Amino acid sequence: MCSEECKRATLRPARLGIVVLALLICASARAQADPPEAAAAPAPAVSTLSLSGVVVNSATGEPVRRAMVQAASTSGSGTTVSILTDSEGRFELAGLPESDINVLAHKPGFFSELELHPSEYQPQIVHLKADTPPLALKLLPEAVVLGHVATLKGEPIEDTPVRVLRELTANGYRRWEGRGQAITDEDGQFRIADLIPGRYLLVTGPNLPDIRHTRNHSVRQEGFASMFYPGVPDIDSATPFVITGGQQVQADFALKLEPIFRVAGTIIGLAPGSAAGIQVATRSGEIIPASIDVDPQTGKFQGAIPGGNYVLQLRGSDSAGRLFATDMPLVVSGDVEGIALALGSSITIPVNVDAHPSARTPEQAAAAVLPARDLAVSSVRFVSTELRMDSVEFQAERDEHNALALRNLVPGRYSVEVTPTAPWYVKSVSNGATDLLHEDLVIGAGRRPEPLDIVLRDDGASVRGQIRQDGQAGGGYVILFSDQASPLHAQTTQIAAGTEFYFTSLAPGEYKLLAVDSLDGLEFRNPDVITPYLSKATAVTLHSNEVGTANVEKVSVEK
Repeated sequence: MCSEECKRATLRPARLGIVVLALLICASARAQADPPEAAAAPAPAVSTLSLSGVVVNSATGEPVRRAMVQAASTSGSGTTVSILTDSEGRFELAGLPESDINVLAHKPGFFSELELHPSEYQPQIVHLKADTPPLALKLLPEAVVLGHVATLKGEPIEDTPVRVLRELTANGYRRWEGRGQAITDEDGQFRIADLIPGRYLLVTGPNLPDIRHTRNHSVRQEGFASMFYPGVPDIDSATPFVITGGQQVQADFALKLEPIFRVAGTIIGLAPGSAAGIQVATRSGEIIPASIDVDPQTGKFQGAIPGGNYVLQLRGSDSAGRLFATDMPLVVSGDVEGIALALGSSITIPVNVDAHPSARTPEQAAAAVLPARDLAVSSVRFVSTELRMDSVEFQAERDEHNALALRNLVPGRYSVEVTPTAPWYVKSVSNGATDLLHEDLVIGAGRRPEPLDIVLRDDGASVRGQIRQDGQAGGGYVILFSDQASPLHAQTTQIAAGTEFYFTSLAPGEYKLLAVDSLDGLEFRNPDVITPYLSKATAVTLHSNEVGTANVEKVSVEK
């Protein structure tokens, strides 16, 4: 019979796969870089060594028993060994060659540095020799959220969904991502494990009756609406809580029975061969897990939700795969029937690129090498700037006539990111009268957006330099902010200690350079977050065709 530890191990094969993959990266790269020589002399015997150490709980300092420790040689020999720690967390790996060894520890219920910070993980490389001292490997225990869902009278509520949302900041944007979920048992209890340190929200519900199988429609059905901890109806009012490694958080809910109202109507313009679905979202963008049934033949739909302010989101596609999207605000305080929800037309925004070569003498023009104007932009992206449950992005693509456009868009608020091909730089981006270097683009349902106009020039500037820390050349991340655009258009780069950063194809103007240890958790595209730190940044003025230099002092930022 499988032990509990065995069961947990089988639930997370992806995490173990990441560990094994990381161990093999160095060996694979070395093997490709150094192909075997066409030599012939027999290789001398390779002496083997052992590597010992202990795996400890980084939160308590206690040893971690039966943790998997794996070691792989980076020499390209393919040597990989593994072992489980004993009852005191100790291990000894034998049969290793004298070389650089990549070492990792892993155990279900714990997190390694690779799993905590995959994008910034630095492998732990040990040069193994006869006198290598024992290692101390650290694992962080998982956190757990558990609690009880009951009525106001204390009666347990069974089969109610409970979801944990983790605050995630990636590439300077903040999001809420689903980190785990559970269904309450017959006693109203729930438990969600496998949580890493961070800021979280907890939401329960809804638990709604299925009105499709209700025979007596004259009797008002009741159910439980969604509720965010510690007892508020929407994400905007919810209070995040901080979880640390190994922490156990108790969170209880008391829900009130509420009347459930019918929502019904017809999708207008649903053609044969089209597919359509309707979901219900709060005004803050959270999707409510309430079923809205759509009859594809007639376009009629019906469902049931508690009272409140919502947005009906209609998403459909025709036989050619074109996406249709319509959002309709909906206030529910009773049964709402006869809703006419127009399918509308597919939202497409054409992209016009106007590349302006700088003035040149005939000799300069003959020597200049410029890419074709239709290749002057390598990518155009719309990135949602709304605090959403998911990341919403759209990429411009060319059709069979080489026309560039963003297609199948959905309503929302977006930042526009343009990546030009060197030596072009972005002079301006606009949509009608909206300057998209300083403002977001708002796409509403039912309106035809104007084309996106991008103006490029080729007389740009560059800036290079080093990160300085305590008078020495350091490594880390450099963020480049332009005074001519909002922080949404900031650029970033990472450098190792002693090397130079280099930003090119920049519009002439004023810039600020900010150096930090890590971008993990830093919402640097949010003006409210990053503005207080810009006074510590290094200012530089760049002129056309100039390569500027700047040494940037590393600063500490709160995340």
